[in-house]
Amino acid sequence: MTPDAGPRHPEGDGGATPWLERYEDTRGFSLLCPTGWERLPIPSGTETAFVAIAPGHGGDFHANIVLTVDDLPQDLDVAEWQAEVEPALDLTLEEYMLLDLERIDGPDGSMIRRLMHHVGPRSQPITAEQWTRAHGPTGYTLTCSVATPAYDGLADLLADVGRSLRFTP
Repeated sequence: MTPDAGPRHPEGDGGATPWLERYEDTRGFSLLCPTGWERLPIPSGTETAFVAIAPGHGGDFHANIVLTVDDLPQDLDVAEWQAEVEPALDLTLEEYMLLDLERIDGPDGSMIRRLMHHVGPRSQPITAEQWTRAHGPTGYTLTCSVATPAYDGLADLLADVGRSLRFTP
């Protein structure tokens, strides 16, 4: 992990949440990750490119950040790709509920932000935010998941992480 202008607190935070440091990957992407979160090794041959898990206690659900990559057909833009993904989320996540979906256009291209709820292991309610972007023929999905009762306290931090995904030439 290399600092992005040094570790920093999210905007408006007042110092209550973990600092963020920029993680730079040799595969051409970087993102912010809270300091103190454990980065897990990534098995080869998977679509997973990055995983970090918050410290936690026992069997509680640990907040986590997961970045996955997908090969996209040349003629598919990020909005079309996500329209195809939505039905799969409903089929694979227990009690899936879409709470918000927005397209964000910026200087680095468009991204789709999805806020969703589902039920995880041991019937725990989970809130997740996803940010999806296309870079060339590759689609990136950055998912930040947290136990729903803890979401309010981590929402700003996770939004900073989600907006932080960058690509290098």
